[in-house]
Amino acid sequence: MRQRQRLVEIQRIADFRGLPINKTPKHWPVDPELSDRVIAALAAEGHDPLSYMERVFAAVWANEENIADPDTLARYLELEKFDAASILEKAQSEAIAEIRAQNTKDAVEADAVGVPTFVLNGEAFFGQDRVEYLDHALATGRQPITP
Repeated sequence: MRQRQRLVEIQRIADFRGLPINKTPKHWPVDPELSDRVIAALAAEGHDPLSYMERVFAAVWANEENIADPDTLARYLELEKFDAASILEKAQSEAIAEIRAQNTKDAVEADAVGVPTFVLNGEAFFGQDRVEYLDHALATGRQPITP
């Protein structure tokens, strides 16, 4: 039942945002490690990774592309005017692996169970349908609700 509702929800969100969606993507589940490490490498270089991230999400959920494929990620980086070879090389470095490992540890400790998760004063708000609750917590200054 939960999986059926998840499929309904992703279609509902796509419709609301005017985005294409494939509810059964060809490359899902997929290993996100390299695409995650590219995000960390972009951030480490002082770049905003948002446009790249949007391409990664669209790749999986709309375009039937494999985000575990370095050539696919290189194409996204080039489309966003980044030096793909340099960023991919940095993404595979030990320093970036350590950043990703720490980010993962921090996410687990913050109860970030998926994307997007927002954390305010130790309280995790998971999912775009929780943004109004986050907005309310910010507006009222209420104490965090934690397990």
